[in-house]
Amino acid sequence: MHSLYKTACRLETGLTAEVVIGRLRLMLTPATSHAEVRTRRNAATVTVSDTTGTLVMTLLAGAPHPHAEHTEAIPQNALPWRSFSVDEVHAFVDAMDDTNPIHHGNCPVVPGYQMLTAWLQDHRDVVSCDMRFHHAVKSNTLIYLITDGTMVQAYTAFGLAFTLSFKKGVAK
Repeated sequence: MHSLYKTACRLETGLTAEVVIGRLRLMLTPATSHAEVRTRRNAATVTVSDTTGTLVMTLLAGAPHPHAEHTEAIPQNALPWRSFSVDEVHAFVDAMDDTNPIHHGNCPVVPGYQMLTAWLQDHRDVVSCDMRFHHAVKSNTLIYLITDGTMVQAYTAFGLAFTLSFKKGVAK
């Protein structure tokens, strides 16, 4: 599965060096090896497939928007999930050959794929998922989750960070 992300990180998108993920889709069913980039204006869709599955990322050019100066209330039914330390983010992006500048430095943005793989460690029966990102999550930021059936909402003190819908099954 990581081979998909590593391949996607090496592809030239034609966008600026700093990009954020708007959407990430992962299907864990074997596919024919394929890599494709479609760029339109300030966005690119990267599709990578191999025998482990298919990864589709919608990338948006530019640095993440700064967080609002005020914090928002985290829903009362949201449960603390985890945060990612600076060292964890740096180790992950180094292992994945991710050169996006927003994932480096003293207060890096946590890669969306890193959050997805961390979540998948506790949900090994998931065969496909679709993440939509609302704001960037910086290192050392506690993430809270609300799970309702096959939908997850992730919050930080700055509001809704991402939604994740998923399908369970048996990977082939």
